Amino acid sequence: MLKGKRHTYYYKLKMAIKELWNRRNLKIVVHNTEETLMKILEEHVSVCRYGDGEFSFIIKSEEVGHQKEDQNLRERLIDILSYKSDGKCIVCIPYSSYSLKPFKIQSKKFWFAFYALYRQEIERYLDTNNIYFDSQISRIYLNRKNKKRSVYYFDLWKKIWKEKRLLIVEGEKTRLGFANDLFSGAAGLKRILCPAINAYEKYYEILLTVKEAAGDFDMVLIALGITATVLAFDLSQAGIWAIDVGNIDNEYEWLHMGVNKPIATGYKYAYEAQGGRIVEDVVDKEYLSQIICKISI
Repeated sequence: MLKGKRHTYYYKLKMAIKELWNRRNLKIVVHNTEETLMKILEEHVSVCRYGDGEFSFIIKSEEVGHQKEDQNLRERLIDILSYKSDGKCIVCIPYSSYSLKPFKIQSKKFWFAFYALYRQEIERYLDTNNIYFDSQISRIYLNRKNKKRSVYYFDLWKKIWKEKRLLIVEGEKTRLGFANDLFSGAAGLKRILCPAINAYEKYYEILLTVKEAAGDFDMVLIALGITATVLAFDLSQAGIWAIDVGNIDNEYEWLHMGVNKPIATGYKYAYEAQGGRIVEDVVDKEYLSQIICKISI
């Protein structure tokens, strides 16, 4: 945790006032969720995503989520932020840094407070001449005011991987698409399971394994915490279509549950849900047959 003056009332008030001013005079432009998904659909670009976890990892240089401090990972995240989004890969940051309109009040409060404290440091690593897209393309249900738009965004996602052969690279308990129809339109899928904790310790083994397998697939979907941002970038530079899809599967589950807060399912990891880190073993034959490799710490 950051200590000292950042926790004082007057400092927070000062930064909140400054954030109000910053939002009226934005230097960085971020394309919205629909524009980002259409970019992926039409141009088959790879996607590197930065959320509060990635930015906190860079700024605080400490353990975030299930990834311990790693200076090499921090430096890679900083370097990728300066990459010019192009026909290979787009760099995505939260649309909430640009506009809070699509979001529910709780999300608005969180992101306003986050940027009030950290905008200055975040923008040190951004290029005002770059084109940024929305990293919240995987957070399209719980935090959104308009649930009809949520359904529309999921439909766009499904169009992206329709009739595609998918290689999923995920934490060992993530289980993207298991027990739902998120990938029902795909031509098929296989999985590479990776460590659920400190995946970056095995980064080069993961990267090599995915590169070797990717030739048999049309695209790679990654759900691997902070490591996913770097992995998607490195795969894109090797000519592999790779997307960091983050929390997309849990959001899809919650959409169909009709809930208004994170809920544990019991059979796939849900970091934000109460009890969501306690996950049952899965013996489903179809799911097990999809696993082509498991990389462990």
